[in-house]
Amino acid sequence: MQQSEPASPLAGTCDASSSAASTIALPPRERQTLTMLLRGLPEKRIAAALSISRHTVHVYVRQLYRRFNVGSRGELLARWISASQGAAPALAEPSLDDLIRERNDLAARLADLDQRVAAKREDVRRFQRMLDLRAPDDELRPGA
Repeated sequence: MQQSEPASPLAGTCDASSSAASTIALPPRERQTLTMLLRGLPEKRIAAALSISRHTVHVYVRQLYRRFNVGSRGELLARWISASQGAAPALAEPSLDDLIRERNDLAARLADLDQRVAAKREDVRRFQRMLDLRAPDDELRPGA
């Protein structure tokens, strides 16, 4: 008989990928974050596994807390277990429309950030030109 790894009594009872009667629809990243939280992973390891920043993971965790109306991981796990009466409810796979919507939102955010970066670069160039015009001699220029 093969021995299984020892696990904490609560973490071992909850597998977010199992199927059960109730289904919870979550955005893909929140679903992935929840799955890893329920496995007992810390935010730092979740961030590394998902290739995102720890801050982003923390944002997802806060969103999950709000969604489940809890204030801690322990409460989240307890709510998850009690909602499923011991068997983990299945996390709904995102629909194609959800994935497309998320991709479009990310593309829009990226375009906005690109515009903001371009505007900041132009501000820096404008400021450098102002300094060049004000400097009567080379004394104000770097390297002089």
